[in-house]
Amino acid sequence: MISKLISKETALVEHSIGERIRRIPLWRNYFAVSESMCVPAQKQADRDVKHCEPLQTGLKQGQKLDSFRILSMKYGGTSLSNVRFNLDNFDLLAFVTHLLEGGALMTLHGVIHRDIHAKNIIVDSHNVPRIIDFNLSILDYQSADADMLAHTYSPTLMQLSPDYIIMNALYKNTRGLLYDRVVNDIVYKRQFTKKLGTILGWTTDYMRAQIDAFYAHMRNAHMRNAHTVHDSIFMHWFNEFWPTIDSWAIGANIIQLIMHLSQWPRFVAMYNAAKPRLLPILRGLCAIHPLERMDCVEALHILNPGNRIIAKYGVSWLSDAVATH
Repeated sequence: MISKLISKETALVEHSIGERIRRIPLWRNYFAVSESMCVPAQKQADRDVKHCEPLQTGLKQGQKLDSFRILSMKYGGTSLSNVRFNLDNFDLLAFVTHLLEGGALMTLHGVIHRDIHAKNIIVDSHNVPRIIDFNLSILDYQSADADMLAHTYSPTLMQLSPDYIIMNALYKNTRGLLYDRVVNDIVYKRQFTKKLGTILGWTTDYMRAQIDAFYAHMRNAHMRNAHTVHDSIFMHWFNEFWPTIDSWAIGANIIQLIMHLSQWPRFVAMYNAAKPRLLPILRGLCAIHPLERMDCVEALHILNPGNRIIAKYGVSWLSDAVATH
């Protein structure tokens, strides 16, 4: 087990999130969340240690033990940003499939992580990835509101899709940002956009055109003022495209991993063998226009039609997707 000492308020929020994630079927295979919470004590009886580790660090002057909680979770591995794969035992398609299964289960149960990056994916000694840190998550897509979706303008973060960056930036005309400035940041200044072009074979002009097409879609459907996004417009975007928020992020992490591992010839051979199956999936997950983007359920079904997650939980979702496309 690994534990952390945090404030009572933060711990209560994080532990409640863990309780929600633990209601997702097969959660241990795909996620790592806190499993126990306790009040720290300077000393604990032996029978209590198995439930919660004793406090090892001192408190600052004036701090009281009952202002803190210890959260514990099982050790799940090393973050994707630091893991060193043994390529002799690494199966790229199996790794991608497992990530998509986790993403599909979140989507099917209405959970949106919103912050899936390499440090929020851990990989165990068997090369099994798990998603962690749900503190920014929306645990029920039906409960979201515009202020919950809004965040600091961060166009460089690869886990954020172009449409999310644009709608967030224009939400109430944040910091006076205008559409052309935001698109310029995404297309010409964002390093991950260059990686997309390299892996997926997309030109800068193509990606810019797709962003413009998305913006035209939003303007025609919802926006009267081309420079401002009000609460209701932000929510129209979310309600239409929320399943693609995490699918973009998962696709982005896979592309980042491919770029990193391509330094080794052994991986290049592996990727080239998987490319005919994998490339269409990546193009779907990271489609610039969200109308063309796959969610994780759709991507998993295409990559592995007989997948157990699809068979048990995803059939009606896919039927609804076909009916609405």
